Amino acid sequence: MGMDTEQLHDSSQEADSSAYLLLNARRLLWLRAIAIPAPALLLIAAGLVYGYPAPTPRLLLIVVMLLALNAWTWLRLRSRGRFTDYELLAQMLVDVAALTGTLYYSAGASNPFAFFYLLPVMISATALPRRLLWLVTAATLGCYTSLLLVSPPLPDLAPVEQSGPLALHVGGMWIGFIVIALLIAHFIAGISTTLRDRERSLAEARERMLRHERLVALATLAAGAAHELSTPLNTMLLLADELDSGLPADRQGESRELLEQLRSQIHRCRHSLTAIAASAGTSRSSGARRVSAASFLRERCRDTRSLRPEAALVTDIDASTETVLLTVDRSFEQALSNLLDNAIDASPQAVELRAAMAGSQLRVEVLDRGPGPQAITEGKRSGLGFGLEISREILLQAGARLQFLPRPGGGSITRIDLPAALLSRHD
Repeated sequence: MGMDTEQLHDSSQEADSSAYLLLNARRLLWLRAIAIPAPALLLIAAGLVYGYPAPTPRLLLIVVMLLALNAWTWLRLRSRGRFTDYELLAQMLVDVAALTGTLYYSAGASNPFAFFYLLPVMISATALPRRLLWLVTAATLGCYTSLLLVSPPLPDLAPVEQSGPLALHVGGMWIGFIVIALLIAHFIAGISTTLRDRERSLAEARERMLRHERLVALATLAAGAAHELSTPLNTMLLLADELDSGLPADRQGESRELLEQLRSQIHRCRHSLTAIAASAGTSRSSGARRVSAASFLRERCRDTRSLRPEAALVTDIDASTETVLLTVDRSFEQALSNLLDNAIDASPQAVELRAAMAGSQLRVEVLDRGPGPQAITEGKRSGLGFGLEISREILLQAGARLQFLPRPGGGSITRIDLPAALLSRHD
């Protein structure tokens, strides 16, 4: 399975959602312990006070079953600490069934506690997705309607004819309950969805801020390293010049060629360090330029070949990228170069760069035959992983998506999806 740079953020959101459901489950325990058994307990107490026989055994059985379910739920939460939407839905439906049983043996829909049906609807509206909320709402409406149709009268009470004003009253209660339940399900669910969206937006904003702070810290560290390394590089360049001037005549050919290679590598390092120092702390837009995507990628591969002559780098750039302009800056260039270097370190003789349009996005893939994507993310390849971390942050800041996927036959695919905001068309 591939490793996505968004997985950490997604897992954080899943943990927040689980904690949210866990809190709702604990609230449900209190609701079940207090609100749902209340009609049954009050009817039992009224039977004892007024002396008429109430269906006490059946009502007590419902109360005991709810308490047992409460105890099981509490133990499960302590052992696992997780709760899903569907588990909360099942608990809400159990409460609806228990309330229906209690009301059935205590005057049915005419019981003044019949409006307790709204409690599961309200909790579901704030805790469950809309599609599951409507299941709870439908269950409560169905159970309440069934109590209107089939419900035994209270013991030792004279039956009252369901006609005239009383029938109108009961019918009005039924219509009023349906209207209130639907309004609660619709509006509270909308408010709850808005609040969850706001929390998600705030979490994403915090994540962006943390990524920005991490990138600033990396840039500061890189600038400091560039400053510290400039002195030894200048010293090495001076030593190379002195060695060149002091070479014996019989060794000038071969040794001078080696010294030229040394100077070339030193100049490369100085150029890279200068670019790092110049880009550290600057905004992306300050040094941005628009270039042809195909030309930019070929340029990066050409520079990589000159810097890494031992690499067998193959390119497969689709013609669809020729007419696409890509907004890049120096940091973006360095990020792609770092990913190419990482692939070359893994398998110098088998590196490939592919690029093509994928809908409105530009997809760039760097393929190698190294140990695989797990080794990339765990830092098992050679090097400190500093360049890879910087590349990851730069691409995320630019709005790109970075994935490390397994390559068929072995190796890894580093996939970069560049958003349409970085692209434009030219004729």
